[in-house]
Amino acid sequence: MADRSVSGPDCPFCGGRIPWPRVMYTEVFSCPSCATGLQVPDFYKRRQQVLTFVIVTVVGYAAGARGVMLIIIILAAFAPVSGIVWYTTRTFMPPPLMVNETVDHSSPDERAQRNDG
Repeated sequence: MADRSVSGPDCPFCGGRIPWPRVMYTEVFSCPSCATGLQVPDFYKRRQQVLTFVIVTVVGYAAGARGVMLIIIILAAFAPVSGIVWYTTRTFMPPPLMVNETVDHSSPDERAQRNDG
């Protein structure tokens, strides 16, 4: 059962709550309750990047930047705005977590049985 006093998404495998600092958007991370390997799907990361690009482009254009100056603003502002977007959107559009299929989630006893027989 998920600890509701901790802010973060729930593990899709065991239902345990994962604190936000443990959620890694770019690599596999483990659930603190069951040690299952989890990941944020690529479609979520792409959606966040597109949202960031649109925000930076619209704000730069609205500020009067055109041509090369707009490109420079997009390149300079993308990383900091991306951090803000990821931090703020996680509350109303939290990342759907999925079990990483490349990690063996079986118990040590099950792994030992497979190796023995």
